[in-house]
Amino acid sequence: MQVVKVFNNNAAAVVLEDGSEAIVTGKGVGFSKKPKDFVNLGRVQKVYTIEKNKRNRLYRLMETTPYEYIRVSEAILEKVKKELYPNINDLCLFSLVDHISFAIERVQKGIELPNLILRETRWLYPQEYDIAKWALQEIHQTSQVQLPDDEAGYIVLHILNASGTNKKDNLLDIMNCTKIITGIIEEEMKLEIDQNDFDYYRFVMHVKYLLSKLKTGQDQALANADELYAIFIEKDAKLRKSIDRINTLIQKEYGVSLSRQEIVYLAIHITKFIKR
Repeated sequence: MQVVKVFNNNAAAVVLEDGSEAIVTGKGVGFSKKPKDFVNLGRVQKVYTIEKNKRNRLYRLMETTPYEYIRVSEAILEKVKKELYPNINDLCLFSLVDHISFAIERVQKGIELPNLILRETRWLYPQEYDIAKWALQEIHQTSQVQLPDDEAGYIVLHILNASGTNKKDNLLDIMNCTKIITGIIEEEMKLEIDQNDFDYYRFVMHVKYLLSKLKTGQDQALANADELYAIFIEKDAKLRKSIDRINTLIQKEYGVSLSRQEIVYLAIHITKFIKR
């Protein structure tokens, strides 16, 4: 590994044997080094291969970021690998570093950035959120700055984005669909849904389950579906109109119609909102 650029005593850009470029970190890996020197391999702890089109941006990030933020980001990434996503993209490190650096700067300047989907992020991805909350503690110990819980939600999005799954897209899809459905219910049923209520939590979880089933073509079995349909839908015009609008939305977005079983499940959730 030949040095291209030294960022600090513990991080440097290098050229690997195959000619590709990477950023390496490790205690003392950049100490007393200059371009064209060779790195002491015994000091290298992490190697992050980078694409040439991202090189300049990553160089600027490494040049302006305290190494402590890099170290805490590596700790977060390692915990995610160990507990959730062994194959998470290592380049997630740099998005974490960038986010944490700006988050700390915002807090120090008294700037708030509310996370409008924090509650739902916590509900839908509790394991990722637990790691993100742990990350806030680590960041506080490193920087002496206490980031708000909103930032845990943003860290979850970085984790999901690099996880090799489509969970981030699913989260945003679920939230968008839930928001529209909630608006339909409130408008048609002439009520205001308390989004801090436990029934709303169960409703959000149902929408998540519903969308996953629609995408896989599976359906929920429900005994007496026809009988329950008659009880909930056929006797309540407002509820029937709400369900019809929701079904139209589902048809438009996913190309399928809700089964009678799914309609009944939705009706049950809506009825709980009415009773409150």
